[in-house]
Amino acid sequence: MHEREVELGFEWLRFFDLVRWSLLDDPWIDIEETLPYFEQGKNEYLPIPLAEINLARGALKQNPGW
Repeated sequence: MHEREVELGFEWLRFFDLVRWSLLDDPWIDIEETLPYFEQGKNEYLPIPLAEINLARGALKQNPGW
């Protein structure tokens, strides 16, 4: 984690690492100021396209919040 922080500290990829590692609750990160549209519990995952859910005949469930 430290290596990626140093390597990608000023790139947008850092945000996805924070989401993956569940570090968005870190007091050093002001998520409301940085990304005002971000909702925890919803925006950690992308929505599954409805066409894919239909092709799977109900085997896939939509991600929470979408």
